Amino acid sequence: DWTACAEILYLGHTLGERSVVAHASRLRPAAMLRWSARSGSLETVPTKLAPTGLEPDPGRADVDGIGDRIEEACRRHARLGGHSALFLSGGMDSRLLLAAWPRDETLPCYSYGPADYVDVVVARIVAAHRGAPHTHVPLPGDAVAAGLPEMARFAGVPVFPNRYIAARQVRDDGFHNVVDGYMGDAVLGGGYYKFQRYLSRTAGYLQKGDVFVDW
Repeated sequence: DWTACAEILYLGHTLGERSVVAHASRLRPAAMLRWSARSGSLETVPTKLAPTGLEPDPGRADVDGIGDRIEEACRRHARLGGHSALFLSGGMDSRLLLAAWPRDETLPCYSYGPADYVDVVVARIVAAHRGAPHTHVPLPGDAVAAGLPEMARFAGVPVFPNRYIAARQVRDDGFHNVVDGYMGDAVLGGGYYKFQRYLSRTAGYLQKGDVFVDW
């Protein structure tokens, strides 16, 4: 329904009973979309990277080798030049990036949200352990409300005020880019708290008691 698409672009929601996914087709896992000039349409191109089709390598994972590759990736990023900062939370992904960052390079850290939010508290401790500067970015309601129109123009809907306001602070502080572990655990196999019940029966019971297992 193109009218529904137009409404959600301009209004942020649809009117009446229209649906923005009425004519949408699900893209197969690990597939790519390629434009075909001959047919004048998009074609679905499958790849061999679908998670359901991949088989694990036999034997134990080469944890040291994985760590070496992550450290090398961080070194390449640091060599790009400019001033880099890190969105640091209490999660495994951003903590890993901070640990893998070159020791001779300073990586200032930024965390957003309420000051007593567990991500901010853990991030502050982790940054202090690494000796990295840490900046807390609060999210006052007035600033979020005032920035909504600009956020929508910049990235469309839905908007993510927390990350937008934190990125604006990073920019104002003179940094050129931000390293971020966002969605890293989902890409590397999934480690979200809400999914831990699928990893083991014990983890499922612990989740019911609001206990997080840092796998």
